[in-house]
Amino acid sequence: MFASLLSSIKFQDKPTKSKDEDNNKEKGYYFIDRDGTLFRHILNFLRTTKLHLPREFDETEQLTSEAQFYGLDNMVQALQVTNVVAFNVLQSS
Repeated sequence: MFASLLSSIKFQDKPTKSKDEDNNKEKGYYFIDRDGTLFRHILNFLRTTKLHLPREFDETEQLTSEAQFYGLDNMVQALQVTNVVAFNVLQSS
């Protein structure tokens, strides 16, 4: 699943590349400049196909943007449901 995800991400070539960047790409290494803290949730979702978030998680909007970037439509849907449930709980309090 991750290999197909990686191949679907559109990498933008920089105007100038260093030899290190070319060597890393040849070795199969990629640098993805995204939010590393939120990536743990992306990785857990890829591993389990389930959304595991801390009870007090307050970065749903940012995580949704990350999930959209990686093309994880199922995760985006799960985050939307989680957000609605959290909103309803707050409204009934």
